[in-house]
Amino acid sequence: MTQGDLDIALLHHTMVRLGELRDHPPQFPPTESDLMDLLKSASLEGMAALNHLQRHTNYLKDIGFIKIGPGSGIFRVLMLTPKGQTYVQPELAEFGSSPMLPAVIKSIETQITTSSVPASKKEGMIYDLRKAIADKTPELIANVIVEIGAKILGG
Repeated sequence: MTQGDLDIALLHHTMVRLGELRDHPPQFPPTESDLMDLLKSASLEGMAALNHLQRHTNYLKDIGFIKIGPGSGIFRVLMLTPKGQTYVQPELAEFGSSPMLPAVIKSIETQITTSSVPASKKEGMIYDLRKAIADKTPELIANVIVEIGAKILGG
């Protein structure tokens, strides 16, 4: 990582921590002080640590994951936006809309049927995909999709 780059792990840990802090009482919302312990591995202290953290929280604000409000003292209040809520609770992505899985499966099946893979292999790939879905095992579905993608791309 180049000096000055944002730390992806810190961005993720910030979002996870803010998700954990969603139950804070409204009169005591989460602030940057609740995140300072995430910087221990960065060997930063004092204002340098806060500046480093604020670069990351500003980025999360800029991409619409959090809102930043005035706090007390030097620490600002941090609130998850709806997009941030979806980051920490991915199942919210489908709330209020059609389920995504059927459209994804249809797209994969279309790619299988239009690929240059021999017909006998196409049927096997569709069978494996449908079986994984019927078994309702996310890990198996992901593995089958990766295997199918490799076969389609590899020919």
